[in-house]
Amino acid sequence: MEYHLHVTADAIAAHLSKGFRIERIDLNGARTPYPVGFVQTALDDSQCLWGTRSEYALLATPLDMPAAQDAGAILLIPYNDGGLISVSHDRGSVPLGNAKPADWFAATAEPFQKLCRPWL
Repeated sequence: MEYHLHVTADAIAAHLSKGFRIERIDLNGARTPYPVGFVQTALDDSQCLWGTRSEYALLATPLDMPAAQDAGAILLIPYNDGGLISVSHDRGSVPLGNAKPADWFAATAEPFQKLCRPWL
């Protein structure tokens, strides 16, 4: 898995607007379609967490991806100290821009990754 911390949402939102389906996934498992334009909202939400864990993540899957495949899926989790953590299988599937590696976030991402099976 690849983990990166993003402090801006522009590059990710532009990438996702090119053919991704986005769902908001709550920790209780509820799923809601989410517009690409609200990726910035998720980044803004991260500024208000004040050290607490986000109650949701965004799962982005390519529109042309069969449900059984995992290639190309991206999980975005609002980070409690500001920013978005991207989780993906493939190096290069997320535009990095000024993102920094965030392998230290792997254990924290686990509850969301379980909810995103079979994609992550």
